[in-house]
Amino acid sequence: MMALRTPGEAVDYAMTRLTSGYNGLCLAHVQDAYGAVPVEPSAIAAWTNSDCKHVTADLASAPYGAPVYWSQPGNPYGHIALHLDGDRMYTTDSGAGHPHEASMSDWQNRYGYQPLGWTEDIEGQPIPGLAAQTTTPPKKGITDMAEILFNDLDTGKVYYWNILTGAKYIGVPDQLEILKAAGIPMHETSSKGPWMTRAQEITDTTLAGITATINAQAAAIETLSKSMGADPEQIAQAVQQAVKDKLDSLEITISAE
Repeated sequence: MMALRTPGEAVDYAMTRLTSGYNGLCLAHVQDAYGAVPVEPSAIAAWTNSDCKHVTADLASAPYGAPVYWSQPGNPYGHIALHLDGDRMYTTDSGAGHPHEASMSDWQNRYGYQPLGWTEDIEGQPIPGLAAQTTTPPKKGITDMAEILFNDLDTGKVYYWNILTGAKYIGVPDQLEILKAAGIPMHETSSKGPWMTRAQEITDTTLAGITATINAQAAAIETLSKSMGADPEQIAQAVQQAVKDKLDSLEITISAE
């Protein structure tokens, strides 16, 4: 099966090649515009069986070239056309005897068409440029603002913690409500289960690592600046050694309670 035309290509093809006939064959007209394989018996069936439909009464919001659909009282077949810009469509017309550009709202008012919406496919065949593309969101690292609320059962106080700032007491009720509304989870902590202390240790470790990296980079820059004019291999060795020395000097101690 050949690939379907894009929405823009479908409109161009319809307006230059599919300009006569198609009386009562609105679905066939859109099929041919896209180069799609006929599957459904009617426009309403194509709409009903689509897994990629966008239900809306505002068909003017549909993308350029998207198939737009209507139902009509007493008409079991419905109607389909190609959306252009705004209120305009390219449609078949039994009354006119040939496809032409027309106003969607005018048809709705004149013939009682009820807008259904638009689809990203034509009879189950994804339309290039309209078909939704799913992307996998990037995974969060430990430094991507891990955060939580801690309810200290020993004191009755609530603290906000994130990985960079550590734990901060929330003394204003409105602030606590805002953080809850933002979806930040709450966890209980106490002297018997010192989870806030453990969280603070994570912050200390993270900040120590960031500080060490910054210092190592600064040392590398300083070494490089002092070595300007030296042999490139010597510069590389000097930078590598400076970074290693700084990282080796990092000491992190986590005490258990």
